[in-house]
Amino acid sequence: MIYFQYGARGVNLLEKFINDDLINGIIWDPRFSHKDLIEQRKKIFTKKMSCLFDPKFFYYEYETPVLKNLEKLDFNPTEKITRKYLNDQSKMSKYFDGLIQYQLQIDTENIMAPSLRIESFDSVNSERQLNLLDNFNDFISQKNIEKNKCINLTIDEGAFNNTDKMNDFISSLDELREYFSDIYLTIIRNQESNNKLSFNQKCLENILNFIYFLNYIGYKVTVGYTGLEGILYFAVGATNIGTNISQSLKRLVIDKIGLTGKINDQGGSQAKSHYTSIPLLNYLKCDLFLDQIRESDREKLFQLILSDSQLDNEIKTGKKSFEYTLIDTQYQYMEALHKFISSLENRSLKDRIDYVINSINLAIEKTNEYNELFQIANLPANHLTEWKNALTSFKEKNIY
Repeated sequence: MIYFQYGARGVNLLEKFINDDLINGIIWDPRFSHKDLIEQRKKIFTKKMSCLFDPKFFYYEYETPVLKNLEKLDFNPTEKITRKYLNDQSKMSKYFDGLIQYQLQIDTENIMAPSLRIESFDSVNSERQLNLLDNFNDFISQKNIEKNKCINLTIDEGAFNNTDKMNDFISSLDELREYFSDIYLTIIRNQESNNKLSFNQKCLENILNFIYFLNYIGYKVTVGYTGLEGILYFAVGATNIGTNISQSLKRLVIDKIGLTGKINDQGGSQAKSHYTSIPLLNYLKCDLFLDQIRESDREKLFQLILSDSQLDNEIKTGKKSFEYTLIDTQYQYMEALHKFISSLENRSLKDRIDYVINSINLAIEKTNEYNELFQIANLPANHLTEWKNALTSFKEKNIY
């Protein structure tokens, strides 16, 4: 299922996403929300919506973070998080109590624990995170609160390059399964590739294994801040994926979220319209494929790229990119993603993997045709090979 990743953008479409059954829940971000606003937003719900609350505790690990509404929550730290702070029982008890009460007040589906940033699985923060979870569980157990507890993990993509340490960490999480039912996972992405859907292939394979094994040992896994790659996470066992129409909320990159006093999560330059092509498993710039394609190639192009979205009929009439609003294409992203995820929901694990691998193979073929047809702006597609190889390796190791 798809959860809306609450942030600085996309809120104007939230009501339509709910009414059209494109999302099943919301992940509240305390930097961009507060209790009164959450209650106001809930008034537009026309159906039961599951809600999660991501505390963003790891922001306080930095000297000059851009906290926004975080600093309005009186239970949050007033100083940088250090080992000394984490070992201060009085301060941590105050924080735990405030965090728990806040989530009870806004009626989340579980009580989410705080997270530290884990840059590698053999880092100090990896061990501190496990201790934090132990302490959080001990504290909440004394309160006799009958609500599921959720582990919160914020992990760098590069951490997944170390398979052995990752497996050790999974073993530690297995020991906590007795106390926690859910996991909310945020992956902080590398910035190296211009292709936002591209991964280090070994890291991607291990991310898929990580999600699969967490699900296998009984956790309900939600992966936040995803784009089209959320299809892979859902295929291997994630129950939910969190996404937004903004690129900064589809892919969490460390220098764009205000950890060091600089921030670009408002988007920087003006956002451009992109069409989400499920056949190509990619995002296409509307001003290129709508405005610069030869008339004689238009029909063939549409056969290659269109996702069976509401917008497609208008595109087929020959409208130019300036005739669409950004909202049109942002809605189309969520609609296209929802259709693909829905096509996976009732399949077995093996069938889901086979279906996605087949979709990737078709996307590779169609991308080659697209690039031959539209040489003025070749579409980067290295991510498709990475996805295919990672999923194929995953299948060979885990599905018999």
